[in-house]
Amino acid sequence: MKKSLLIALTLLLLPVSMVVSTGTVSAAKETEASLNKRLLTDAELKAALLSNDVTVNIAKTYEVPSIDDKDLLSSGRRWDTSDGSILFSALVAYKDGRDLPQSRLDEVLSGQFAKDFAGSFFDKGTANLVGQLDSVIDGRDIGHAFEAKFDGKPMQAITISYVRGNIIGLALYATADNEGTEVLSIFGGQLSKLPD
Repeated sequence: MKKSLLIALTLLLLPVSMVVSTGTVSAAKETEASLNKRLLTDAELKAALLSNDVTVNIAKTYEVPSIDDKDLLSSGRRWDTSDGSILFSALVAYKDGRDLPQSRLDEVLSGQFAKDFAGSFFDKGTANLVGQLDSVIDGRDIGHAFEAKFDGKPMQAITISYVRGNIIGLALYATADNEGTEVLSIFGGQLSKLPD
């Protein structure tokens, strides 16, 4: 495993109280609009990054369309930076507000959710799992490191997939030399807007 990815996984083990605040919102029936409101805004992302002494120059923000599923809805936002890095946050919930079944929890906490996401987000067949951290905070999340290509460009990516209330979330930071601080910032900022 590359040294920078080892450093990134080590950073994920550090106390994350400076980047993570617990959500205070109660679990409720979600709509696409409510999930969109829960996503980090550009200003909130920049504040979460700055709280960890990270500054990025966001070149473009993309709103990710909701998935086409009769039971699920989703909301996602992607930020591309001027240096070619990618930051990403996504949330998924059941349309009827039901609690997540054990099968969905298992999918997230086994790492399958992150692996499926990486396989669909990066260039086809290029996402290689190079490391896993079982839990970053409290057993309701899991971190992964991937080497992949995006539009033909080699990337090192770290994801944190997690469950809060009846919402599944995923934070990602992909760059040429990932050390983990950015993905922890996205994760921490996003948790502050979610139910506990």
